[in-house]
Amino acid sequence: MIRTLAILIALLALTAGLPAAPVELLTNPGLEAPYSAVSISNANGIVSGRLPAGWSDNSLFAGTHAETVYAEETSGTIRGSALRVTTTLQSGFSTGAGFQIFQLLPVVAGRSYTAKVWLSAAANTTVQFRIKESAAPFTVRVSTNCAVTTSWQEFTLTFNPTSTETLRLDVQSSNQSPTTIWVDEVSCLLVDVNKEWFVSPAGSDTNPGTLAAPLRTLATALQSVLPGDTLHLRGGIYRETLQPTRSGTAAAPITIAAYQGETVTLSGCDVLAGPWMPAANGIYATGVGWNLGTGYNQVFVDGVMQHEARHPNHGTGDLLHPATADVTVSS
Repeated sequence: MIRTLAILIALLALTAGLPAAPVELLTNPGLEAPYSAVSISNANGIVSGRLPAGWSDNSLFAGTHAETVYAEETSGTIRGSALRVTTTLQSGFSTGAGFQIFQLLPVVAGRSYTAKVWLSAAANTTVQFRIKESAAPFTVRVSTNCAVTTSWQEFTLTFNPTSTETLRLDVQSSNQSPTTIWVDEVSCLLVDVNKEWFVSPAGSDTNPGTLAAPLRTLATALQSVLPGDTLHLRGGIYRETLQPTRSGTAAAPITIAAYQGETVTLSGCDVLAGPWMPAANGIYATGVGWNLGTGYNQVFVDGVMQHEARHPNHGTGDLLHPATADVTVSS
């Protein structure tokens, strides 16, 4: 049976002797155009204006009483465009002005990350820069309170996750007095780039993925591989259905290659070990536990694609030259 096999194999070219540059993991870290309209309101406030591509708002959480307006700033920025955030209070409240912008951030256990942001404000204020869980209870993994002034300053987080998961990087100011804050050049860099991973049919998915202790499946390995990494496949047959969820970049592709020229086969087929039981009319059948649907299942015998069983049989023709029969139609 054939199952869909989707895999991206890229070529990686490195200049000998030069250290690899860190890899940017965020979309639109410079907060550049295009900016798109945003309009949100609930009991906790109102959000309006325009946000840069790749970024989302989560300003209206419990306890806020904000009226937040986003806009593209092109004057006095660190580089290109910046995000201008104007926060005011809902009528009748004395605290609760604030904002929160974020991006999802998949991380891999044991890797090294550095996140940075440039901030300035119309008056001295505090902004939280942090990486936290992407769903409740939103546990914070690492954070810093940024003492923002009227001059641009850069703030930095370093992070070595202990588990592979999708987190959230956010820039937030909450329960503050009304003010205007500028945000520019928010980045999250993978620092330990060009890591090598190894997979072998004789490995184990509990191994660390080294040459001496390789992983067993590509599916497990692809959960850890990041832009700039190389996944080495030891010789053998890998019978898997793959849907990679992470891509490399033009500057830091993910490379998947046979290790030192060893023969590797990626197969979307499973071995049908049986038992084969008689069905009817000379047809034998065995269970596979799944069905891709009419027209998508396929059987191979000794590497040759076969017709699915039927009665009467298909004749002596192969799949591209099937047997035919004359049909007379009367009305």
